[in-house]
Amino acid sequence: FFFFKRFPVKYFVIIDVQQGRAVSHLAKAVAWAALRAQGFAKGEYDARNYARASDQLFQERAKERYSWKPSSSWGTTSME
Repeated sequence: FFFFKRFPVKYFVIIDVQQGRAVSHLAKAVAWAALRAQGFAKGEYDARNYARASDQLFQERAKERYSWKPSSSWGTTSME
């Protein structure tokens, strides 16, 4: 949808459709959308599904960042 060369994007503005709602609801919706876009989650938001998806994301990124270390020398925690 947005391409770097044809449509340079510097900022995204995210606005909630319901005026006066707590910002935590919007932050939760944006985080869920990001997890779905990366393929870590499917369907509607649910606290258990969110925990599972964020754990998968965290584990994948940790493997990336600690790939130079032996896998037995580091570990991650889980939200579940």
